[in-house]
Amino acid sequence: MEFRKAQAELVEISFVQKAAYETARSLNQSLMSMSPQLAPQVAALSDPREVERQLNAALRQRLNEAAQVFRDDFGFALDGC
Repeated sequence: MEFRKAQAELVEISFVQKAAYETARSLNQSLMSMSPQLAPQVAALSDPREVERQLNAALRQRLNEAAQVFRDDFGFALDGC
């Protein structure tokens, strides 16, 4: 086990748990801050498709930013998830 840990094949579960918690907390804060930022923009729109387009664009941006932070912090992507 120590050899596999030295080869970076194993990590402490507490590290993974802390990283998962911090990632989820950060994503939650990012997504929850969208409403006050987008409300004035979408309130003025009358076309439901445009509202949907703006909401989707904002969500996509936030999720891409979160994925980039994950890659930067943990060294791999969640491709295929």
